[in-house]
Amino acid sequence: MGVLTSIEVDFSKLLPCGVVTIIFLIVLASKLNNGDKTKSSIPHAPRIPYKLPFGLDMAWKLVTRLHSNTFVEYICDEVLDTPGRTVEMNLLGGDIFITDRAENIKAIQADQFADFAKGQTPHDVFSSILGDSVFTTDGPLWKTSREQLEPHVSRVRPDDIPTAEEHIQKLLGLIKNSPERVDVYDVVDRFQLDLVSQVFLGESTNSLSANEQPFRKAMEELLTFNTNRLLFGRLANLFPDWLFAPKAYRDLTRFIDDLIEKTLALPINNQADLKTEKEFNLVEDLVATHPNDRYFIRGQLMAVLMASKDPGAILATWTIYHLARQPALYKRLQQEIEEHIGMDAIPTPDQLRKLDLLANTVKESMRMYHPLGLNIREARRDAILPVGGGPDGKDPISVSAGQIIVYSVAGLQRNKTTVGANADVWDPVRWETWAPKYGDYLPFSIGPRQCPGRVFGRFQIQYILVRLLQEFESIEWCGLGGDGDNGTEEMKIKVELNLKCAEPVICNFTPRCKNAA
Repeated sequence: MGVLTSIEVDFSKLLPCGVVTIIFLIVLASKLNNGDKTKSSIPHAPRIPYKLPFGLDMAWKLVTRLHSNTFVEYICDEVLDTPGRTVEMNLLGGDIFITDRAENIKAIQADQFADFAKGQTPHDVFSSILGDSVFTTDGPLWKTSREQLEPHVSRVRPDDIPTAEEHIQKLLGLIKNSPERVDVYDVVDRFQLDLVSQVFLGESTNSLSANEQPFRKAMEELLTFNTNRLLFGRLANLFPDWLFAPKAYRDLTRFIDDLIEKTLALPINNQADLKTEKEFNLVEDLVATHPNDRYFIRGQLMAVLMASKDPGAILATWTIYHLARQPALYKRLQQEIEEHIGMDAIPTPDQLRKLDLLANTVKESMRMYHPLGLNIREARRDAILPVGGGPDGKDPISVSAGQIIVYSVAGLQRNKTTVGANADVWDPVRWETWAPKYGDYLPFSIGPRQCPGRVFGRFQIQYILVRLLQEFESIEWCGLGGDGDNGTEEMKIKVELNLKCAEPVICNFTPRCKNAA
């Protein structure tokens, strides 16, 4: 094997050993990151002061906050603590625009969609995972990709219920037969991966049945590594994941490429043949339309796997974390299920839609822990956003072509002005009286990039929660670290490509005693 294939480097060690190189390249980065400021009479957003050249002190603070799992709180409570909830920050020589104002987010996602793009940096950083997929491209390529994916991800098919139940049974067996307390995210994430890989790829990863999960581990490692790379902006290309995380890179590409090869060997190999089939999965569709472009196919498949696996696993875990600490709410949900479905029946989509308290519970988790709580865009051209300037933050502000935009849905949905004084408290009951205005609650985004898989996504989360509520009399949280001390300290939020629990959610599951027939 070559030297590069044996290198494994912890990214935390990359910072000190690469600092000299980074400082040397800062001046170049500043020229790359910043175009000329717009000469509009509309001012830019207020600037966050910094002490060291090129905002090195701010960059270090962001890195330390990221690794202490206080990044979201830092952005929402400190960085954006201005009247307009909108600022500019100098980061490694580039001016980063940050906002969580509803008016600005609506403009970026919908009203001024054409002014903002995903940009080149996120594409380059995640290229090994997501390639030229719907999540990393713009323009005609993005539009074509979305149109091809949408029929596959936008609905719940009749076969999805028995497929979900097949994997639920494996999940339930794993929990019930576990000799120790259960790491909730670990088992739920494995369930989600097994389900969505079978639904969209036609072949399950079977991670619930395996002792080793190299593909899943590779996904997690590359996501963590590349999230850190984003902080370096255009300098991220100095630290390619194929060099610094080679095993994860190989394991991920090997799994997807093997699947593509299997599909290429099938007799169905063109779109005309596919259209005569009663049903075809995503990988067959992509192979038929792009038979010679494995890079494109791999990116699209990974995008769908991540978009359909990660949010569902993350939100289900956050919900279980809270239900395990609120037994009264847990019982109320069981009563609702017993009334509309029964405790021993497999739920149907129509029955799931009747569960109002469950729907409110899921909505509250999506409000508090939106998986895509932080989003990045790049200004295509000089543009003006509605608010953020002036002494009261109500005046419009300008952004320059090429400027990086970070908007925080996490901050938007925890805004005490719109949500209420207890916006930082997880409380599903609020949805019985609170009706957010358009733009104040964005579980699936709005505009042209609105999540096409929102129907299937809701189904996934609700289905797994109902089945757990049916099968287990109670769930008890074992505290941070799983030491049995379930005190008042709250779980922190970890920032990767998505926002997830910073520590394992360790719980005891007590099976429900079922009446003998």
